[in-house]
Amino acid sequence: MNRGLTGALSTSVVAALLAACGSPPPSLAPGAQFGSTESTSSAREMHDSKDKALLYISLANQNQIDIVTYPKGKLVASIPGIEGPEGLCSDAKGNVFVPSPDSGQIFEYAHGGTSPIATLSDSGNEPVDCSIDPFSGNLAVANFGLGSVGNVAIYEAATGGPTFYADPDLVHYEACAYDSSGNLFVVGYGGTASFGELPRSSVTFQNFTLPFPNPRGIKWDGTYLAIESLSATAPSIERISISGSSVELVQTVPISWKKKKKGFALMYFALNHKTLVGPFSSEVGLWPYPAGGNAQKVFRGYRSVQGVAISDAP
Repeated sequence: MNRGLTGALSTSVVAALLAACGSPPPSLAPGAQFGSTESTSSAREMHDSKDKALLYISLANQNQIDIVTYPKGKLVASIPGIEGPEGLCSDAKGNVFVPSPDSGQIFEYAHGGTSPIATLSDSGNEPVDCSIDPFSGNLAVANFGLGSVGNVAIYEAATGGPTFYADPDLVHYEACAYDSSGNLFVVGYGGTASFGELPRSSVTFQNFTLPFPNPRGIKWDGTYLAIESLSATAPSIERISISGSSVELVQTVPISWKKKKKGFALMYFALNHKTLVGPFSSEVGLWPYPAGGNAQKVFRGYRSVQGVAISDAP
């Protein structure tokens, strides 16, 4: 389900959800072709990369995940057959979780693996983003709510069936992120709220007013929440802290390209140490964080890039 998140400010939904049977995505057998790379060299490259960081790139319109070396960006594998992937997330072991909004499932892959090691059901929902709680190991999944009201599904220890939580003031859930204390934050639109917190051990959301417009993607950077604010020209990343019922804007991180682009958004970006990795259309950019500014490196040649996640070697 490609909702065109990276190209426009409009939050209207114009497409109906296509039902899918939800069968697991096919894995790549030994010797299979990885993108445009020779099969034998790809297999060797993948083997050599398993003790290195990897970048997972979701290609929504292609129903595919590309795996590239990080930070060099060399393609080592592709995982086809995942319907409409958007946001991705990874845990401390390097496992990567891939929500599939069109099939209502979440696929888990070991670092460097191309066959799922687990499949979680989110039947009847549209999972578009996820986050792992570093405090408990729980997996939170943002269910958008196309044609209905969304929610957050939480899988204890990233296994089994979910428990669902809903903010009565939020309709569509676009992204989610845990902080280091196990508090869950969500951004979205519809209703009277666009940003809310589900505190650890609570079942009730608390909503906050943000001092900037159009919150889209969200991540925890180790110290502050990092939330994308979308403008008509270029996005920025707003670093915020929360005290009681108030939000403090700590820093605005400008995001730009050396070649000017109009109306781009990062949405499902990733943070890794001092680097922000963000997707836009056919490209993936790398920015210094929290300095921001122009992208220092760009990976090109993709189609319909929606999200990225960094998998550190276990």
